[in-house]
Order: sequence, then C-alpha cells, then structure tokens
Amino acid sequence: MDIDQIDNKTLKHFPAGSGCEINCLHIKIKDFKPIVQEFETYISDTSRINNLDEISKKAFKVNAEKTINKIVTDIIGGITTSVNEDIG
Repeated sequence: MDIDQIDNKTLKHFPAGSGCEINCLHIKIKDFKPIVQEFETYISDTSRINNLDEISKKAFKVNAEKTINKIVTDIIGGITTSVNEDIG
C-alpha cells in the first residue's frame, strides 16, 4: 500500500491566496488480500461462525472468499473515470 500525504504545498491547482487548509492522504492499495483476510477474521470473531463445526467453517470461508473476490473485482473493474466521479 502506498500512502502519500497531501497538503496545501503539494496539492496541484491550489488557488493562490486561498484561506483553506487542506490535509488528506492518498492511499493506493496494491494488494487486497490482507484486507480481505482481516475482514474475514473480524466477521468470524464477531459472529456465530466460530461456534460452527469445522465443515461449516470451511464452507463459510470458501463462500466468503468467492464473494469478496467478486466484489473487489467488480469495484476495480467498474472504475471508468476519475476517482471523484466513480468511487468518491
């Protein structure tokens, strides 16, 4: 993951004389797998999943991975223009 800090000095096209104070982080995620694994762990730890038998846990994990991969693929594949227009 790349993280770039953006402020008034580094922001392109910042209007001269503006009194605004701009601070933000630009985060470019290179690998979704650790994030997905964290979600899966959180969901398992905070739900009834950990109380299920081993076969049911494995079935949950397989289905969760397929669903998450599809969602991530659809989000990334759906970006057609700039970040502001497509994903905020």
